[in-house]
Amino acid sequence: MKNQDKEADGQSGSKITHAYASLYDQLADIKHFVYSVTRLHGDRDSAAAAISKQVCEMRGGSDNAVWLLTDPRTVEETARNGELTAKEQRRTVDLHSYSEVSRAILDQRVVWVSSSERTQELFPGFQSPILFPIKGSTESLGFMVLDNQDQIEAEDYQFVSQFASMILEMSELYRRLEDEIKLRRSLEELLRKERDTAQMYLDVAGVILLAIDKNGKIGLLNRKGSQILGFPSEEIVGKNWFECFIKPADREFVKSVFSQVMESHLDPFSNVEYPVLTKTGEERLIAWNKTIITDDSGLATGSLSSGEDITDRKRAEQEKENLRAQLLQTQKMETMGTLAAGIAHDFNNMLAVILGYSSMLLADKNEKDPEYQQLQKIVKTSEDAADLVQRIRIFGRRAEMNLVPLDLNHQIDEVTKLLSSTLPKTIDIEIHLTKDPVIIKADSSQIAQMVMNLAVNANEAMPQGGRLSILTENIVLDDDYCRLLMGVKPGAYVMLTVSDTGRGIDKSLMERIFDPFFSTKMRDSRKGTGLGLSVVQGIVHQHGGHITVESEVGQGTIFRMYFPALEVEKVPEYVEKEIPYPAGGTETILLVEDWEAVRELGVIILEKFGYTVLSACDGQEALDVYEKEQGNISLVILDIIMPRMDGKECLEQLLRINPDVKVIISSGVGQYDLINDVVEIGAKGAVHKPYSMRQLLGMVREVLDAG
Repeated sequence: MKNQDKEADGQSGSKITHAYASLYDQLADIKHFVYSVTRLHGDRDSAAAAISKQVCEMRGGSDNAVWLLTDPRTVEETARNGELTAKEQRRTVDLHSYSEVSRAILDQRVVWVSSSERTQELFPGFQSPILFPIKGSTESLGFMVLDNQDQIEAEDYQFVSQFASMILEMSELYRRLEDEIKLRRSLEELLRKERDTAQMYLDVAGVILLAIDKNGKIGLLNRKGSQILGFPSEEIVGKNWFECFIKPADREFVKSVFSQVMESHLDPFSNVEYPVLTKTGEERLIAWNKTIITDDSGLATGSLSSGEDITDRKRAEQEKENLRAQLLQTQKMETMGTLAAGIAHDFNNMLAVILGYSSMLLADKNEKDPEYQQLQKIVKTSEDAADLVQRIRIFGRRAEMNLVPLDLNHQIDEVTKLLSSTLPKTIDIEIHLTKDPVIIKADSSQIAQMVMNLAVNANEAMPQGGRLSILTENIVLDDDYCRLLMGVKPGAYVMLTVSDTGRGIDKSLMERIFDPFFSTKMRDSRKGTGLGLSVVQGIVHQHGGHITVESEVGQGTIFRMYFPALEVEKVPEYVEKEIPYPAGGTETILLVEDWEAVRELGVIILEKFGYTVLSACDGQEALDVYEKEQGNISLVILDIIMPRMDGKECLEQLLRINPDVKVIISSGVGQYDLINDVVEIGAKGAVHKPYSMRQLLGMVREVLDAG
């Protein structure tokens, strides 16, 4: 019987041995097994329950329990028969109270426990408990309890012990790994929060924040930078800054700045301005402050830059500067115009004397007289000088104008005929006139002079030939355009464009091209006086318009003139009135003139043609003479600007003496508002110095013969 029991026990032990051997084979890939157990049971208690369950399955459900150390002196039942023992039901044992437990743990030996009341109290349900030590790599972890009633072989005991030790040790390693992972995840979460906080700080910044490595690769760009460039940051990070966002013309400069920063040749935070390219191709001007990024050894690994978009600010500053320059130019032109008007007044008086005497002498000569041609040259030169004074008055905006509705296209056609016969054949003239009506209120002669001046300038800019283009167009100027130009109001305009393909104008000269007497050419009689463009500007301004110019050296020049459009359906035709040949008379005339030479000339001309002439040098003397000779005086020729009493006050006094007095106003400057005021008061006409003998005599006769 005993032999049969031993044989049965041997078979049973063999079965267990084979079961463990089979399990051992399944654990060939130990990593997979440990993962399959410890991954699901990431703490020691759960691992203990898993071990207990596995042993139950291998031993056909026999009792087993796993006890684990909770501190160096205490061990508790953690799992039994594959189930985790509830915390409140766990039994604990002091190592020094049970020698068998102490040996199993401290001596790491397999221990058979004798059956007793104490044993049943500690291990209830176990007939013959056997303790298998569970060992870690450096210390005991606890023990497993099996019931020895199955007569397990010694080697199986050892294997079970090693198996349990291995599982718990790997579980402990996994727990530590889990702790590491949790710690790492915690640190990563902390880092993420720190990164998000830092990114939030970067994103709320009102400037670009850019980090690039030493090769120009973008490592960081905040939200402001993404907004300006027009790309999401994920599409920007990793790209080359110089190749993708700097235009080719600026790359060498930007790279040199970067190199200086990296080599510490450029003071950190030094302000550098250069444009960047956006997604739309627009350029935005950025003011950069840069510093280097270093590694732990102090070597430069890249640069960190903050950039402020100053495009709009620079544009506003430029607009402000342009307006300031326009104001200064306007003030300068006003000052020079006032000066020119004063010079013209005195110069006209001188010319009146020269032209008057030479005209009288010429009238007494015939073409066969030897002095006839010399006198003609004097008269012609005087007339040219008078024309020069007129041009000076134009840029000073004091020239007399005959403003009428004018078809600009028709005027350009007329001027083009003259240009075709005047300009050299090497100049191609292209005319592009809009088919729509282009009507402005203008003086036709001044518009013609303006176009001629621009054409002459273009010709001089194209000595080897080129193309002169003239075009007209109706346009509307809006508020955005007008706010850039002082005094320009929104509305409908006629634009006249005159362009050439000449040598262009250097930028350093652009601010001076409209200055009177400024010229880049040698001053001589063949190349003009330097008044050409200043006269053009004066004509445009007198017509209520404005002028712009664009030019680049070697690319030619474009002048654009803008005139307020006039809405009329038909432009009336005007026939020039010819001054009739002057006739003399026998009336008495009072000539009032402060310039003695002009006064004497007037007396001679009028007396030559039969008039009796009384003279006065100012308004007060004129009143004295008129009061004495009122019954004899038929006409008063009154200079408008005189000392003591000017022409306007004198006329008012004359009208008080005689409301029917006939007065002709004489002036050497274009003070047309004042002349109009005097005419409205009661003057019958006006002559402008330097007047010719024909003009003076014609006006005298016209007023005397009027009712």
